[in-house]
Amino acid sequence: MNDETIVPIRRRMTEQEFDAELRRIHQTYGNKRTEAANRFEQELALACYHSGWTQEEIAEKVGKSRQWADQRLRFGRFLENATSGSNLSERAFRGFWEKTDSNTGNERMRFREIERLITQDKQDRAERKDLGPINKAIRENFMDGRWHAVPMIAAKLEQPVEEVERSLASMLRQGKDAKFQVTSRRRGRGYEYRLFSRDKTISSHEVRERLAPLIQRLRVQARTDMATISHGELSAISSELQHLVDEWSQ
Repeated sequence: MNDETIVPIRRRMTEQEFDAELRRIHQTYGNKRTEAANRFEQELALACYHSGWTQEEIAEKVGKSRQWADQRLRFGRFLENATSGSNLSERAFRGFWEKTDSNTGNERMRFREIERLITQDKQDRAERKDLGPINKAIRENFMDGRWHAVPMIAAKLEQPVEEVERSLASMLRQGKDAKFQVTSRRRGRGYEYRLFSRDKTISSHEVRERLAPLIQRLRVQARTDMATISHGELSAISSELQHLVDEWSQ
């Protein structure tokens, strides 16, 4: 625990009080398989936080690991002061936590960043719902690994350029949470996008498009006399091939 970790300002629970609180939670919300699963997890985290017990004591009491107890205590500290996340599960909270800057020792700052991420996530979900038909059309027509300009996509789908741009930006923000990968690059005054299915990250078109120039450069060197062959060029090609292998292996 660092100097910036939030600690409860209340009396430590006795073992009997903690047992009673755990029984109340189970009786009220059942187990994690019920529709009240998220609320169950929140109440359990708050009980751990309010108990004033250490993670070691909680872990021993409930028969869980110290890591489990540490995660519930942190979740409880967040919930105690949060203004958002009313239906947040512990696992979802952990996902947001991992997206914050681990280099800062200030837990309060990380909690504030989580609240910002929760708000952004809600906005993104609402936007994706609003743009659902366009998102679906883009995935169905352009999930080929090729670069596509926004005006061309809009023309193909017969949709306004602004709406297509909003849709692509929303898809790009999903990052690793999506079942597909979206990348963008600057092209002239606008942007181009390409989409890959995560089930098949590398399309045959991308392989040809990105390897063909390297193969052509190798052929040029193959036609060169041994005395004038460029070892620097061969080294550069080798480095670029390794970069592609590393990128495709991620």
